[in-house]
Amino acid sequence: HIAPRHDGDGQNVIWKTRMPAWGNALPVIVGDRIFTTAERMLVLCVSAADGSIIWQKDEDPLSALPAEQRQKVASVQKAKRKVVDLKRRIGRSKKQKKPTEEHEKQLVEAEKRLAEMDPDGELAKAAQKHQLPNTHNVNGYATPTPLCDGKQVYVLFGTGDVLCYDLDGNRKWKQSVAKPTHRHGHSASPVLAGNVLVVHIGETVAGLNPASGELLWTGKSRSTWGTPLPVQVGETPAVVTTGGDLVNATNGKTIASKVVSLPWCSAVAHEGLIYAADEKGAKAVKLPGEATEGQKLEAVWETKIQKDRYYATPVLHEGLLYAVTRGGHLTVLDMADGKKVYDQKLDLGKGTYYPSPVLAGNKLVVSVDSGTMLVMATGREFKEVARHKLEPFRSCPVFWGDRMYIRGLQHLYCIGQPH
Repeated sequence: HIAPRHDGDGQNVIWKTRMPAWGNALPVIVGDRIFTTAERMLVLCVSAADGSIIWQKDEDPLSALPAEQRQKVASVQKAKRKVVDLKRRIGRSKKQKKPTEEHEKQLVEAEKRLAEMDPDGELAKAAQKHQLPNTHNVNGYATPTPLCDGKQVYVLFGTGDVLCYDLDGNRKWKQSVAKPTHRHGHSASPVLAGNVLVVHIGETVAGLNPASGELLWTGKSRSTWGTPLPVQVGETPAVVTTGGDLVNATNGKTIASKVVSLPWCSAVAHEGLIYAADEKGAKAVKLPGEATEGQKLEAVWETKIQKDRYYATPVLHEGLLYAVTRGGHLTVLDMADGKKVYDQKLDLGKGTYYPSPVLAGNKLVVSVDSGTMLVMATGREFKEVARHKLEPFRSCPVFWGDRMYIRGLQHLYCIGQPH
């Protein structure tokens, strides 16, 4: 029954709400409320019934400035990032002995534009004072998805700041854990493992007290782009970090290093096994029975799959693993032995397969960021059921009851049959 027309105004669109800015975070549904974020550091609470915005909080350091000055300072920050990025590209090209003329030409234009925007340098001073870490224009600062335990909402921004609100938008605490240093920013979302709020920012993995924001422990793990995966190791809550390490969530100690390779997406788990799929191959690893430090875990199976980036996290369903590359190559593996069931090249038009596949009953929804969704049957043979088109989005569709919610780049949608 999910059938929005190209413009997103089909008869099955129950409501759509214009968002104040773009964002990549999933909509998180809790009772009659939806929580999401928007650029640069906006937290939003939306009514699940009609899409009205109940409250929003702006955590951007620039929010204290007058609106006109804020816009100018933000523009200068963006222009400065472009200059820095072009200089980096030129330096990299020179090391690789590649042509630099085009980037040098762009740099001259970018520096000229920056000088025109801020001839006396005053905006640059304000921009430096309120400077946020570097990020990529597809990533931004609002990619991490909020987390809600039914009483409080936890939000992590690409600045390394973790914030906690009650359901009415009152801020309970704020904790600055670590400043992201990668030029493409930060994307991993916060997770709960047992009674600990775990975040992975840069090389820092940290456990926080959800009630107070107190920093309980910190550890080190290689940083990538997926979200930590909560798992259970015997009686101990743990996480598979974005770098693929298995870490005790109660004290931050490493149970096992380099369990799986996760350069882009997250691991998944089922019945005591960790599964991962990436450009180096797919792998299943058995979780240990106890949380002793320094263990070496052996793979149950490993399989070569399509060599490409896997931005989308794989899906497990009824004994099968579904993995999609950024270019739309679908591989289905048998979870028992890793043997390939089938391959299928998906053609949903131009775009990148950022959204992870999502289960809806016995159907799988695969999406491309230009807004096209493929509905396919699960099972050992590929069968396309339907295709639908919406506005561009990088978030994943979220199914709740008989409705689907999608955070588009411009709007938040509720799609389904009216009650």
